[in-house]
Amino acid sequence: MKTAQTSRDFLKGDGMKKPQKPQHSPDTVFSFTLSERQVEDIQNEILLDADLVAGGTEQEDGSVRYEWTLDEIEEALEFLAAACNHSEDAKVEARLDTIYRKLEKLIE
Repeated sequence: MKTAQTSRDFLKGDGMKKPQKPQHSPDTVFSFTLSERQVEDIQNEILLDADLVAGGTEQEDGSVRYEWTLDEIEEALEFLAAACNHSEDAKVEARLDTIYRKLEKLIE
């Protein structure tokens, strides 16, 4: 049985095909939310532009709503995949992979 592709699998080059590039323009804006924990993981584990992460709007439930362009999401995906690939903590890796999948699904 074939398992789902993770960001780590993609970086390792395990033979899975690279996903097709989305058919969105680079300045298309996507709106999404991240939990407080997910925001903390991004801040602590990846080298993403601090202004980009700080630019979210806190929601009543504690989550943070972001509006990022396709280019910003693709940049975040690259950093997330690298962080997953180099993480020595399986729990952190799993949380980062969840964020990766969420962002990847947005731009499909």
